[in-house]
Amino acid sequence: MSTSVSAELANTATKSVAAIPAALILGCMWALIGSTYLMEEGGFIPFMGGFIPFMVRAVGAPMLAALATMVWWIGFTRLPWRDRLMVPGLFLLAATILTVPHGANGMLYLFAAIPVGVSAWLGWVLLTTSMNWKPRLIGLLVAIALGFGLFTLVRIKGIDGDFVPEYEWAMKPTSESQLLAEVEKSKVRAGSGTLQEKPADYKAGQGDWPEFRGISHDNVVRDVEIATDWKANPPKTLWKHRIGPGWSSFAVVGKQLFTQEQRGENESVVCYDTITGNELWNYPVPTRFTEPIAGPGPRATPTFRNGKIYAQGASGHLVCLDAFNGQPAWTRDIRTDTGAEPPQWGFSGSPMIHKGIVSVFAGAKDKTLAGYNADTGELLWTSSRQTKPELSYCSTQLLNILGVDQLIMVTDTGTAAYQPETGKLLWESPWDTNGVVRCIQPALVDGTDLIIGAGLGVGTQRIKVARDGDSWAVTEVWRTTKFKPYYNDMVVHGGHAYGYDASMFVCVELKTGDVRWKARGYGSGQVLLLAKQGLLVILTEKGELALVEAKPGAHRELSKLKVLEGKTWNHPVIAYGKIFVRNGDEIACLELPKAVSGSAKD
Repeated sequence: MSTSVSAELANTATKSVAAIPAALILGCMWALIGSTYLMEEGGFIPFMGGFIPFMVRAVGAPMLAALATMVWWIGFTRLPWRDRLMVPGLFLLAATILTVPHGANGMLYLFAAIPVGVSAWLGWVLLTTSMNWKPRLIGLLVAIALGFGLFTLVRIKGIDGDFVPEYEWAMKPTSESQLLAEVEKSKVRAGSGTLQEKPADYKAGQGDWPEFRGISHDNVVRDVEIATDWKANPPKTLWKHRIGPGWSSFAVVGKQLFTQEQRGENESVVCYDTITGNELWNYPVPTRFTEPIAGPGPRATPTFRNGKIYAQGASGHLVCLDAFNGQPAWTRDIRTDTGAEPPQWGFSGSPMIHKGIVSVFAGAKDKTLAGYNADTGELLWTSSRQTKPELSYCSTQLLNILGVDQLIMVTDTGTAAYQPETGKLLWESPWDTNGVVRCIQPALVDGTDLIIGAGLGVGTQRIKVARDGDSWAVTEVWRTTKFKPYYNDMVVHGGHAYGYDASMFVCVELKTGDVRWKARGYGSGQVLLLAKQGLLVILTEKGELALVEAKPGAHRELSKLKVLEGKTWNHPVIAYGKIFVRNGDEIACLELPKAVSGSAKD
């Protein structure tokens, strides 16, 4: 067959059949990707929260579309075999070249690029049906190369709460590299604050926020009232600067603020001056944990107790430091002590101290929890309720139930309570999530009941704990899939819980588990409760502060203010009339406007 005849056949074949299958594949791919946003509202598939939408959006629909396109192109287009194989070959080569340099993050780039590559391929076919085949083929190859090539110009920082990739220009220095350059160039912040002199046995008091979620471990602020009209009287930014990546919250004691962040190859426990934002001291632990979803950095929050700071890093290092100069008292490695390995997103539990014992989650075989002497670091006990490893991103939480102090730990297999002094199992309430991780802290209700939640379609349950002498019994009050908090802790007020169902902010009646209202606009953020005023202070995923009434009748937002740039998953903290906020890029302190007569909400 002559070259002219082959070209004519190619022109005829592509003009006559290309548009219909190309349009069908392209339309189905984007329709399926778009419909997954409705899944998160329960509109189509009220199952697995954001995980099924993510798998469809990022993996299933694009991969199926790519496969369908190749099958159609190779098997049914009637093009010359060279052209049938050349185009899919370039597609696969471009995808490989794109993903290999990114190592562990390569799959994120692939999932993001495939729908663009498929769209470039099929879109060019649809737009050029009137062109001759040779220029059309050349343009097709260029379109595919450019589609994938776009992703060499951007960097994926991770994903947000809706499992959508976050992009920034690849040539732009990372926030962490800019911080390291600033630290290397200037020591203005480091050591320029005023250390607060305290006795070694100093105990946190009113106004302090000494540990994760506060003294009562419930994200409730009980002694602060603020003005609610932020248009007339907005919070005032006192200081703001760059910070290393990490998802830690804060401990605030007096004029000192403690957090954790990644600085190059060191996980750093850092103390800042609350007045100026200047760095007071920095204790580096030579390790770096990172993963594609949330990026690098520590996850847990430091705990202050009796003049000491206890901090756990994402790789499993547990340290005890002098809170006023950062000098180490002792260090341990949970991996060495228990045989545990860092879970997918790192060790995330904040240390809990009770009666001189530091308890942390390990998750190793036969060693779910570990207890250390707070003064010496000696390993005192390990505890488990089964022989297989457990998975959790929760912290051990101290609660008093029916007059007994107990450590509550929530894992993928359910909820259990342990004696703080010995690690002895007191009771357990099985609820296996089949591998779905649990990340949020339990909420105590009516002194005997616990609200336990998990995302990705698992849902929430209310359990009741009963005691008869040394015997304990646990019964389920209700269970629902209408409330699926993933890694966003809830607060409890007036018989209702306020928190997140996937990316929706919701009010849930605790008596029945029914959802009273839902609201958009807060992403996957975190929430505090101002108990005196019945106000919710929400730090949104986009770095906004919002004031919302904690009332079950309807959602009512009073004020909203942008305070940070970038994805914000960290818990905010209120102490001494100030709110401290951070994410993986920035840290800021804002002075909250004081309530005046008639401004407080009942």
